[in-house]
Amino acid sequence: MFAGLNKYFTMKNTLLLLFILIPNLVISQNLVPNPSFEEYECLPTIHANDMINCAPPWFASPHSEFFNYWSTGSPDYFNNNMEFDYVWTVDYVPPQPRTGDGSVSFIPVFSAYDPIEGYDYISNHNIESIQVKLIEPMVEGEFYDVSFYVALPDKLNFMNVNHLGTDELGVYFHTDTVFTQAWLESLTTHRDSIENVVRLDSSGLDNSGVLVPYFSEYLQEPDLKLNQLLVNIGEWIRVDTVLYADKAYEYMYFGQFNWYTEINTIDPEPSFPCYNFARVILDDVSVSLHNSIKETANAGNDTTLCIGESVVLESHDLENYIYHWADILGNEWDIANPTVNPETTTTYYLSVKDFAFNETFDSITVTIDECNESLADVYASQIKVFPNPVTTIVEIVSEYAINSWKLMDVLGKEVASSRCLVSSKNLLLDVSSFDTGLYFLEMEIDGVLVVKQLMVE
Repeated sequence: MFAGLNKYFTMKNTLLLLFILIPNLVISQNLVPNPSFEEYECLPTIHANDMINCAPPWFASPHSEFFNYWSTGSPDYFNNNMEFDYVWTVDYVPPQPRTGDGSVSFIPVFSAYDPIEGYDYISNHNIESIQVKLIEPMVEGEFYDVSFYVALPDKLNFMNVNHLGTDELGVYFHTDTVFTQAWLESLTTHRDSIENVVRLDSSGLDNSGVLVPYFSEYLQEPDLKLNQLLVNIGEWIRVDTVLYADKAYEYMYFGQFNWYTEINTIDPEPSFPCYNFARVILDDVSVSLHNSIKETANAGNDTTLCIGESVVLESHDLENYIYHWADILGNEWDIANPTVNPETTTTYYLSVKDFAFNETFDSITVTIDECNESLADVYASQIKVFPNPVTTIVEIVSEYAINSWKLMDVLGKEVASSRCLVSSKNLLLDVSSFDTGLYFLEMEIDGVLVVKQLMVE
């Protein structure tokens, strides 16, 4: 259940662990900045290296502190607002994010095949990896819920590339920037940097095309592994654990941690291209205090309205929560408290993702009642009578068809009326022959009597 407890604890820590496991609910936040990659500084229109730089503070991992301008490959940033005009594309389908518009895609496994020479190998060299600095360091001695979502993309954005599924992806936490690769000579001289390095790699091909691992050693174990073969394209998999912070960790690193013989891949569409990539899509990353309070979806109690009335759909409106309302008619609102004006009884469905991207659901039914008495007031508010006071011609403009009307004086005597059902939204009445005084214009709309006052001068 707890990642790497053997890494952090000895038997003398047992009592401390039992104490920490007692429920201790606290309000928390997601320590990962830009966790679903919605914030961006650029939107590339063609394939370019290091597109991850468009979504800071995420960045491609540097090789080493001595060559930090070299990074591991070119992790890509994608956003639905981009214009996908890629020059290396054949029927390209951009990755679809789990939440919002943004996501990040990178290659944890790369292999190569040469049909002429006949060699086929999986390489650990220059594999893509990304990392981010947390909003604030973890508190030493606390437990944290760590989670992310990963999926297999539909297609790659290169020609002559095969599409592989993989189980290779790990997460590692450190107190400083993590370097993914360094020359042995550098680390021999600078031993103090060794904790920052995920792996050393000085391997390559001999003259016959056979992989020769001259030196390959993984210096760190990941705190969280995928441990599941990604097979179904576009299916989002949640990966999570509870992590004990034995240090004030501040950097979160995503990359590869296994030697090639330990990596599993699957080829859904076997072929013989020049290269095989196992690319993954990453979205909705979260690090938060364990057992912190997370509010669930709450749409409130069912309610009743009169025709023409509106209501605000009530829900909590919390920072770093994602809200989505929808009804059966296809209307959707991506806000916490939308205002609706249903014409018939309608059920509204609420989806809420908390700051750790856990999704919960609720619904509310708004029943529409005839409310004849109140409905008359609703109709009356939608009818304009002008000018008022009037001397000659008065105009009546209605949002609803007026089936019949009559004009009454203050004594209740009818002085004018429609001779048949007019069913019109606009009327013109000549009152120039009427005595000065107050009159009441009575109109029938869908069986409801609506009364408006009229002053004749």
